[in-house]
Formats: sequence, structure tokens, C-alpha cells
Amino acid sequence: MKHIDDDIELARMLKEQLPEAGRNEWFTRKVMNRLPEKQHRSLHWLLTVASAVALMLCLAGWVHFLHNLNLQVILVRDVVTLASLFAATVAVIWQLIHPILSSD
Repeated sequence: MKHIDDDIELARMLKEQLPEAGRNEWFTRKVMNRLPEKQHRSLHWLLTVASAVALMLCLAGWVHFLHNLNLQVILVRDVVTLASLFAATVAVIWQLIHPILSSD
């Protein structure tokens, strides 16, 4: 208990003797302007690899769907599968193309 009481007393004394910081609205801006550029760890390669794998899976899905498609009988399952594959493929292609289109 003595150790904790000493710590509390020391913290109180330091707070009492600490000078007040002056108000300067430019301080933050000056400091931020002098800091080096933030180095972002880019995980762009991971997104590209994941999108490429997803595109391969979409391609495999298309091959499987078209191979097993019976054009004499079209089921609701076929329409739902077609719509899902189309939406997934468009989303994956957009994920791959969007960074290229948005970078100037």
C-alpha cells in the first residue's frame, strides 16, 4: 500500500508543478507540416491476388454452368445461377478495373 500511496503523491506533485501549455492554434499545423510523409503499407497486391482468384472461380463457375446447361428445359435454378454468376463476375471485374480507372 505504501508503494501505491507514494506513486499517487508523486503524480499529484508533478501535476502541481507542471506549467500550463500556452494556446497556439498554429501549433498543430506547424508540427504536422514538418512531419515526414506517412508511409502507408499497401496491401493492394493482396486485393489484386484475391480478385484474380475470384475471377478464376467465376470462370470455373461459368464453365461448369454452361457444361451442365440443358437448353431443352430451363429451370428457375438455371436463371438464378445465371444471374448470380453474372453479378459475381461483374463485381470481380469492377474490383480489378476500378483502381486502374480511378488512378490519375
